[in-house]
This record gives sequence, structure tokens and C-alpha cells, in this order.
Amino acid sequence: MVVAWLWLRQAFAAVQGLGHANTDDANFYRGKLAACRYFFRWEPPKTRAQFDLLESRDQTCFNMKAEWYWR
Repeated sequence: MVVAWLWLRQAFAAVQGLGHANTDDANFYRGKLAACRYFFRWEPPKTRAQFDLLESRDQTCFNMKAEWYWR
């Protein structure tokens, strides 16, 4: 989700830049916005399983004792 936040910041800058960009810069900003749309369409849904696991508050890792695996 940190990467999503970074993409959102880039998209915000690209939208601002489009207001006064020459043709080459406008194409660059449009490319940034397209990449941002791709990211938000495809990447955040992949995190659902991790969020579900966190939300379950599973204690498996916390219940592990060091003496069970350290030698």
C-alpha cells in the first residue's frame, strides 16, 4: 500500500503538470497516469489475502518460542 501511495503522489503531480506541459512533457504525464491506472487496477487486489490474515489476528507467529527452533 506504500507503493500505491507513491503512485497516487505521482499521479497528482502529473495532473498538475498537464496544465502547463509541452507536447513531450504531456505525453510523459499521460504515460504516468496510464501506469498509475494499471497499478491501481491490478496490484491492490493482490493484497486482499494479506489484509484478511492481518484482520484475523492470527497468533501463530507470536506463539512461537525461540527454544523450539534455536540450537
